[in-house]
Amino acid sequence: MTRDRGTGGLEDRAARVRNSLARLGEIMSDIVRTAEAQRGLRCPHRGRNDVCAYPGGCRNQVRLADRTRRCGGDEHVNWEPPPTQGWEPPLR
Repeated sequence: MTRDRGTGGLEDRAARVRNSLARLGEIMSDIVRTAEAQRGLRCPHRGRNDVCAYPGGCRNQVRLADRTRRCGGDEHVNWEPPPTQGWEPPLR
C-alpha cells in the first residue's frame, strides 16, 4: 500500500495552521486590550504583597525599617520623578 503524497494533505495542514494562528491572534488581542485597560490603574512594579520591584525612586515608594521598599500608593500610579537626585523614599 502506497501513501498518497499529493498536495491535499499539505493544504489541510496549512489550513489548520492558519486557523490556529488566527485563534492565537484573537487570544493575544484580548490580552492586549485587557493590559491596555489596566495599565493606568496599577503600577507594573508593584508585587502581590505590595513589594516594589522598581530599582529607582518614585513618589509612591515607602522604605520600611528593614529597608524593604513597599508601594505606598493607592493603586493609582504617580509617574512623577522624585524631587531631588539624592532622594530616598520616606522611612516608616
